[in-house]
Amino acid sequence: MSLLKNSISNQKESLLSFLTAAGAYIFLFLFLYSTLFFLGFITSIPDDKNIIRWDANWYESIKNTGYYHFWFQSSNSAFFPFFPYAWRLFHVGPIGISLINLFVFFTGAYILFRQFSFSRLQLLICISIPSSIFFLLPYTESFFFLFSALLLSGLHRNNTRLILLSLFLCSVTRATTLFFVPAIIVMELFAEKKLITAQKLKNIFYYCLAALAGLFTVVLIQFAQTGVWFAFAKMQVKFWRHLFSWPRIPFCSFGDDKIIWLDGLALFFGLLASACLLIFFIRYLRKSSHPLLQNKAFWFSATYLFMTTVYSLFFNEHNPSGATSIMSINRYLFSTAFFFVFLHSLFLTFSLNIKTTGVFILTLLLTCLLLGLGMPLAFLKEYQSYHRTTFFFLAFSFYLVLYLLVLRKECSAYAGTVLFTVNVLLSVYLLFLFITEKWVA
Repeated sequence: MSLLKNSISNQKESLLSFLTAAGAYIFLFLFLYSTLFFLGFITSIPDDKNIIRWDANWYESIKNTGYYHFWFQSSNSAFFPFFPYAWRLFHVGPIGISLINLFVFFTGAYILFRQFSFSRLQLLICISIPSSIFFLLPYTESFFFLFSALLLSGLHRNNTRLILLSLFLCSVTRATTLFFVPAIIVMELFAEKKLITAQKLKNIFYYCLAALAGLFTVVLIQFAQTGVWFAFAKMQVKFWRHLFSWPRIPFCSFGDDKIIWLDGLALFFGLLASACLLIFFIRYLRKSSHPLLQNKAFWFSATYLFMTTVYSLFFNEHNPSGATSIMSINRYLFSTAFFFVFLHSLFLTFSLNIKTTGVFILTLLLTCLLLGLGMPLAFLKEYQSYHRTTFFFLAFSFYLVLYLLVLRKECSAYAGTVLFTVNVLLSVYLLFLFITEKWVA
């Protein structure tokens, strides 16, 4: 009886802690947005018209009319069905579905908070990542976040049914099956000491089958409405230009310097996840011990971030000058439960020491070089100058150093508070850009 009471008490305490963090985020966001609007720095507030921008138009069209596909122009068959179909069931407008999306996101965040024992500071840093504005918009990110949170929870608890269901739901929500299959294989092979066992092969088969079942469900839904097999893939290749090409530097993004900083930040964490995979693979081969080596959720999350980075570098189009565009990598990487768990794993298991600092600095230097450090920067074309370029990379580096300082116990609270505040301010800026029809992702 006492155990039951303790369990209920712990759940109440956990929920209260989560609600406090979520409330702090919402309060600061609304306060900063209102203040900047009152001072005239922000001139618009979200409404049913201006919140339907970019991909939200496509989701609204699927919700209203279903799928259509034209070979001669872009069509809504480039997008997956779960979110727009859910929107149709709720019978609400753009602001209504945005509020539902916010609730869905916080539900997924609470699952991660409970399952992985996030501290309140870690939670505040994660939920305030600037790309979290997509959880406030008529986009598919919130539902994908919830299902991926359930997936990671299932992996953490070794709940096979929950894993299979989550893989299917993720795969009908966003085009991630080709990212999931490598993540499943890496996770199963390296999360335990013995490389190959019958159980591992069985898990790989059933998990991949669940993800593929979700993908082919989308294929069948689109075929039933358009008469075209693999309409999504054809549209993405022909009109979104997602074709293989070798990366060319300096990397750029649609929206120039208004958004390259955010895609650049995502690139940094994608490269950091890739470095972590390589380091832990080497440790696995050497039979070294580390808590993350047995953590399936970490292996899956890091591999997903790695695959997202590879896709953005090798399957995005080049701009007219020939540079590789990494547009949208921030949304694909940051707006996921996989990033939350990856970042939490770093905060939980690493401290500020020479090795950690070395990996961080090398990854930061590589990111800056890929973004064009020391080169004439195309994305600064409007106000190109050495002073502006220097300020860009200094601000970029300072922001990322805040994440490193969170690892140091003596200053983690101060660095985390500054990071949280900066994140919310940047989120306000991004939301304003979005509703004024500027490209965000």
